[in-house]
Amino acid sequence: HDYEGIKKYQLNPNLSYRLDYYDQIVRDVFHKFLANHPDSVYASNVTARIAQWEAERNLVAAGKMKFHGQWLPAAEGMRLAERERGQQLLQLSRRLISQGRLETALQQLEQVLSLSTQPDLVSQARTLLPSAFQRTISSLDQQRQQLETEVASAQQAVDRAQQAVNTAESAQKQTQI
Repeated sequence: HDYEGIKKYQLNPNLSYRLDYYDQIVRDVFHKFLANHPDSVYASNVTARIAQWEAERNLVAAGKMKFHGQWLPAAEGMRLAERERGQQLLQLSRRLISQGRLETALQQLEQVLSLSTQPDLVSQARTLLPSAFQRTISSLDQQRQQLETEVASAQQAVDRAQQAVNTAESAQKQTQI
């Protein structure tokens, strides 16, 4: 039963983990299993997994990062990951703008603008901003016009109600005379 619990701890073939995560899993999962079940038929499998996790941990400790299954210097991997994330955010922003979800689109674009190592993506985000702002202004203008119409309608209803009250008060006064 305990072995079933540790089977879920697998190395990711595409991405590496934080250094402390490797240490935590080796210590708190694999070594704990071996301490509790030293004669288990799975002991050799767990020992092999410890070796795999420690080998990958050592690559991370040496400044490497796994990105899409390739080991790269961490700085390069981070730059590529940031670029991929920025491209995803731009794509999402475009879709949100076309759907009229402008506030969320602007939030995504703000994230892209903060990617200092990706000037071309920042430039693309800057070109999308006027479009998003223009659509936001248009949307707000439509809402303003609709509210003005609703206010005018409500004012007319209030005026009619006041006229009815005035008429009723006049009629009441005449019946009292």
